[in-house]
Amino acid sequence: MIYKEFDLPDDHPLITSLNEMLNWTKISDAGNRVSGDLEIVDDMSEEALNKRINGETVNKCRMSRFDHNKEFNFDDVQKYSAEVYEEQTGLNDYILYPVAKTVYPAGGGHLGWHIDSEGGRIYSTYTEGESFFRYRDPITKEVITSYDKPYQWTFRIFTFDESNPLWHCVYAKDQRISVGYRFLHISSLS
Repeated sequence: MIYKEFDLPDDHPLITSLNEMLNWTKISDAGNRVSGDLEIVDDMSEEALNKRINGETVNKCRMSRFDHNKEFNFDDVQKYSAEVYEEQTGLNDYILYPVAKTVYPAGGGHLGWHIDSEGGRIYSTYTEGESFFRYRDPITKEVITSYDKPYQWTFRIFTFDESNPLWHCVYAKDQRISVGYRFLHISSLS
């Protein structure tokens, strides 16, 4: 599997725990600690991607991060994210690493073209407007834009490996919350 997008029922335990986190973000200052470029220097075009691949540009971002268990207890989010990952992939022999708890601010939150370290990922994203995940299919080389669904959680699972890197970027016209976990499969360590 390289990329998969899916929905969960509103009463799923992962959505319940993510909604608790979402309510916390509204009263926390996580969205106010934004760092990075005020303007999108590293645009989200295919031309910008090719420049990144050739090493002609550096990755730019505008976002804020919040920490596991220091501000909000993510134990349920992590537990249910792992369960959903197993259900969606059929894989259960992994080491789990939290990788992203991010707020992209309205008005141009972004993370430019990049690839991540090897392994599987599950990302849960929420927006109250327009935001997207854009990626280049490593097989077809087609650049695909996957828009987040406003006012509901969008779920994505994707895989990274050296032979088929998944180049991707994120843009948020409106505030976007993203929580992600990395799954390093034990079988890949041998």
